[in-house]
Amino acid sequence: MNELRIKVVGLGGFGLSTVEEISYKYAGLTYLGLSNKIDDINKSPLRDKILLGNGVTTNHSPELGKRRIQESMDEIKKSLENNDVVILITALGYGTGSGGAPIISKLAKDLGSYVISICTTPFSFEGQNRDSNAKSALAELKKSSDSLIVISNQKLIKGIVKPSNGVEEKIEEARNLVRHIVISIDNVINSSSSFNEFKKINELSKETYFGVGAVMGEENALVALRLAAKPNIIDKSLSNANKVLISINYKTEVSENTLNLIYDELYNIIGRDVEIIYTHTMDELSSGILMLSLFASGDGKAETVLSEFDKLKDAINPNNLM
Repeated sequence: MNELRIKVVGLGGFGLSTVEEISYKYAGLTYLGLSNKIDDINKSPLRDKILLGNGVTTNHSPELGKRRIQESMDEIKKSLENNDVVILITALGYGTGSGGAPIISKLAKDLGSYVISICTTPFSFEGQNRDSNAKSALAELKKSSDSLIVISNQKLIKGIVKPSNGVEEKIEEARNLVRHIVISIDNVINSSSSFNEFKKINELSKETYFGVGAVMGEENALVALRLAAKPNIIDKSLSNANKVLISINYKTEVSENTLNLIYDELYNIIGRDVEIIYTHTMDELSSGILMLSLFASGDGKAETVLSEFDKLKDAINPNNLM
């Protein structure tokens, strides 16, 4: 039973469908669906859902997206009250997500929630206008979110010659990744002490890296770490991290020897000047599957500050005079 009250909010087409998929497979959280499309809201199995702006279209305009949210603000506020954590899921670039996400995250923040925003950015073939909308929304989301996880749709189709083929399949990959993020967040912050550890990684930067690896058995824990640290479709780079939170979900506690191997491998990947935080949740129903999640943040390693003597020595180096 979670000690913290967590609400997962799906905004717009991608957000709503993703939250619906998560709710099918993961019943431990509460969910809210927000859309201005009447058919999507009517068909949604979510118990808590709101039709934005009486179903009036946004015409892909962020300004109209803002207006639709504001027209439904009383209902949204009522649903977002009394939550410790709000996880907001949306796609940026179009009207509802780009216009509405910053308002939703700020409202949740003002209501006292810790806000984690998970969003996708547009494919390049969607055009400069979509990209501009997404960048503007990201700048606002960064102000009102405690943690911001950005999934690059463009990275999903890297190497594909005809992006029009198989795009839906790639979007489903993004949905699966979001599901893993939400489950991992729930595993990490389902107690006050672990929640405080999660908060620590975003003290330097709100933009958060996420990676996950699932393997069979503790003996394969290093494989899980390498999978979690492998470059993926998250915009944030693990190489720039100052703080990393390792979360392991397994049927038993992992051994100290396994943890030392994981730490050494992570130091090899990122470098020694990184703070590692570890949390563990036991899941007796895991069937022997070990899931390792990485959350990381920071703005890169601190540069070495040269002393005045070192600067002078460097300045008079003969090689610098040539």
